[in-house]
Amino acid sequence: MHKSKNKNRIKYKGARATDAMSVVDAAKTFEVNTTTTYRWKKTIDVLAEAKDRKPNRCYADTASQKKKNVRFPVLD
Repeated sequence: MHKSKNKNRIKYKGARATDAMSVVDAAKTFEVNTTTTYRWKKTIDVLAEAKDRKPNRCYADTASQKKKNVRFPVLD
């Protein structure tokens, strides 16, 4: 079975890294081309909207994760 590499998580981290450092430095850190880093930076709004629409383990905050793990709330 093929395991996912969580590329969306890497893209999101790369896009957020451009806030703290230059695009060239972020590209060197993530070992990608600067064009890729600019593309990730453009899609950060889409990633943020995806977090609100359908949270998953890559984008959901820990508070919403704890709510999902309750299987039988009557027993708690």
